[in-house]
Formats: sequence, C-alpha cells, structure tokens
Amino acid sequence: MKALKRVSLYYFSPTGSTARIGRAVARMLAHDMGLPCAEHSYTLPAERQQLPPIEEGDLVVWATPVYAGRMPNKLLDFVRQHMQGNGGPLVGVATFGGRHFDQVLDELTALAYEGHLQPYGMMAVATRHAFSRRVGHGTLWHAQVAALRKAVDELGWRMQRGEARPLPPVPMPTSYYRPLRADGQAANFLKAKPVVDLARCTQCGICTAHCPMGSLQMADGMPRCEGVCIKCQACVQHCPQGAVGFEDEDFLSHVQMLEQSVVGEPPFEVRMR
Repeated sequence: MKALKRVSLYYFSPTGSTARIGRAVARMLAHDMGLPCAEHSYTLPAERQQLPPIEEGDLVVWATPVYAGRMPNKLLDFVRQHMQGNGGPLVGVATFGGRHFDQVLDELTALAYEGHLQPYGMMAVATRHAFSRRVGHGTLWHAQVAALRKAVDELGWRMQRGEARPLPPVPMPTSYYRPLRADGQAANFLKAKPVVDLARCTQCGICTAHCPMGSLQMADGMPRCEGVCIKCQACVQHCPQGAVGFEDEDFLSHVQMLEQSVVGEPPFEVRMR
C-alpha cells in the first residue's frame, strides 16, 4: 500500500444520519492512523458541482444511505464518475434503517474496483429509518458503537501494519428491493411527492434549501416539488413547522409495513480480509 497522507470522507446524507456515521468512521480511522481528516459532502446540487477529486495518498471513506436495497440510483452515475483513484484504499459505509444492505456493500466494492481503488473494508450500520421515527430508533445506534469502534480499530491496525488485503472483486448488483404494502402486496410510490400543509408553512425556504435533487422550489411564495423526488425525507425532517409530508397511499402503507415488521436490534456487518 502506498504511503497515506489523510483520510478523505465523501458522503451523501439528506437527513444527516449517514454524515454522522461516516464522520465517526473517518475520524476514528484518522485518529488510529495518525492522519488528518477531510470531509466532502455531495448531498446538495451545489456541492456536487465542486466536489474535490480523490488525491494521491487519500484513504477514502465513502458513505451512502441504502435506498430500496441499493445506493440512491439517481446519484449512481455521479458516484461512478467521482469514485476515481490511483490504486489507493477505500472503506465503504452503508447506513440503513431496516434491512437489505448487502447489495450496497457489493455495489461499493464493485464501484471501487471500477474506479481503480482498493476496497479494504465495508461496513453496514443501522440508523433511524428516514420514513419513520419508530424504525431504527437512535438507541439502536448506541448499541452498535462498541462493535463499530472495534471494527474500525482492527481495520486501521491491520492497514498500518500492512496485514490488510483488499476485498475480492464482486459483480455489480442488478436488482432492487421491492417495497411492500402492509397487506404484503407490492407498493408503488415512485411518483409520490411531498405535500405542503399551507396552514403550517411559513414560506421560510428551509425545505427547498435541503432538497438534494434541487426539485423543491419556491413558486408563488410556496414550496413545490416540480422535479424528481427520491423520497429521501430531507424536506420532511428539516421543516421546523412540520408542514411537509407524504400522503401517497402506497407510501403510507409501506411505512406501516416497516413499523410492523422491522423489530429488534438490527444487524451490523463488517467485511475485511
């Protein structure tokens, strides 16, 4: 492995959970390996226009949420274009609210090899589900802190001593998790968009400022979603008045299914050699 100069975190985090966990992993690695740490968000359109490239000597930590069992598909081409290196190491972090994270770890591994990077570790860590405050509550994150700390320490220790080896190449996943309704039938909410409660909205523009697709815009003094919605819930969670939400029947039924089926402590997975 070439000499490392810093840990560089890249993350997509509409609601903040992925940034929090990616930052924890990156800072722990930087501390353990005695390196400085830099952070780069590609969450917002303006950030994606000026995302700095991966540099020689970077230990890359790439953090992404899990959407429908995969990385956010509207950002896949962007990630493919920017996850480019010169044989340097990469650690992937996938955050999830329910289950179905395995393909994201494969996806990060495959993209790393495509971009001439060496994937030395992959981690899947549970967070609160973006769709519901009742799924993946914050207390579950605290239950995984010790396991995460141990995994990061071991990976950093092995990389420092030259004992770590890159993960084997894997094929790029091709399928997506298919969301279900509470009745077990397929849920289709691809066209669902946020709805604004006019009685609560104060026209502050906070929701529009946090839309990662730039699709939520002020029109006639009110926020309206005119473009692609990836259901990230950034507008819902950032609204200080609770004025933004989803009313699509299939979406609400899927949330009900999650709240009924995703119970107990979530899994925590680490891949390294």
